[in-house]
Amino acid sequence: MLREFRYSAADAPAKRPNPSKLDIDIDKLPTQMPWYRSHIADYIRFKGGEPADLEGEPAASGESAAIREELIEQAVGRTFALEKDLQAALRSNIGDLEAGLIIEDGGNERKVEAGFIDILARDKEGTLTVIELKAETSRPDAVTQILAYMGCVAAETGENVRGILVASDHHQCVAHAARAVPDLSLKRYRFKFEFEWPKFARS
Repeated sequence: MLREFRYSAADAPAKRPNPSKLDIDIDKLPTQMPWYRSHIADYIRFKGGEPADLEGEPAASGESAAIREELIEQAVGRTFALEKDLQAALRSNIGDLEAGLIIEDGGNERKVEAGFIDILARDKEGTLTVIELKAETSRPDAVTQILAYMGCVAAETGENVRGILVASDHHQCVAHAARAVPDLSLKRYRFKFEFEWPKFARS
């Protein structure tokens, strides 16, 4: 499965077709394929395997291959759905991420040469702000992704651009990289569950 999600920077200019069975726009392949690949690798580790070993072994046959493919697609699907839910929740409460943020993209992901920006906003100073969301722990490639988006927006608009990377947690390498990029900040999200009990009329 990991072999199906290989898509390098050289593949994009060559217009190499989507190597996986997932329905991904060709413009999104350079950014989304590494993202899917990293989450598949995490899932393999979660199930007790080692991605490096699995990449080198021949493809399984019969029922075991079908089951493994179904499990991986389910895991990817759940992560993708969670990310979409996170985006919707954040769009409805953008001020909770940072006071003064105003959504700039009209409610739709902004398409740039490097892919699709989750949320494009302006901060209280009027600076364009690229917001990238990760449902789980952000990986080093997330830094490359958001910097590419920031570079595209800066080139298109001629304005200064900053970025906010939001995830449940951040890989140590991501934290180190962010320290070297003044216009990039990291945020963590947490879920809060609240219960409301129905009020019953007393007889």
